[in-house]
Amino acid sequence: MPEAECGPRTKKLSDKLSALQRRRTEVADAISAPATAINIEQVDALRARLNAVLISGSPEQTRTVLRALIHEVRVENRKHVYPVFRVPADPVRTLAGVAVPTGFEPVSPP
Repeated sequence: MPEAECGPRTKKLSDKLSALQRRRTEVADAISAPATAINIEQVDALRARLNAVLISGSPEQTRTVLRALIHEVRVENRKHVYPVFRVPADPVRTLAGVAVPTGFEPVSPP
């Protein structure tokens, strides 16, 4: 095959390989880094805040929290659903307020 046909593809694949190798190094460094100790007071504070949002928060706040905490959901069948949770390193940010769904245009004063 002429270089004009395969040259751009080879360049693209070479760039992708370089990016993947950099990512592999980043992941290896993250895995080899020492684990940080869990602070029980911070866990208790996070649990209390999550409980408050899940019980009395708006649906948007609840959805935001669940999206931040659930990594994946494995479904074998209707009776066997397994959520996989993750604990974020940073506190979960919930939206304080949500804009009123009035459409694409703002509401004009009367």
